[in-house]
Amino acid sequence: MFSSVRHEISAAYWIIYMSGHVVLTLLNAIWLTKMIRSLRKRFEGDDKKPILTPTNGQPLPANYTDTNPVQGAA
Repeated sequence: MFSSVRHEISAAYWIIYMSGHVVLTLLNAIWLTKMIRSLRKRFEGDDKKPILTPTNGQPLPANYTDTNPVQGAA
């Protein structure tokens, strides 16, 4: 398919184009691995860290449900 046009393109243009393509592909792969790592970190989380603590600083029990989630609501 490209054999009819390939001899018309100089080697310098071909090398520049292909090296740019390789660099951009590698950068995309690096970006993808960093995004996957950050998503895993966000959704796995640390189960040992309590989300809410009462005023005495102790972690809330796992079965705790807040009956009034909005402070000051009457």
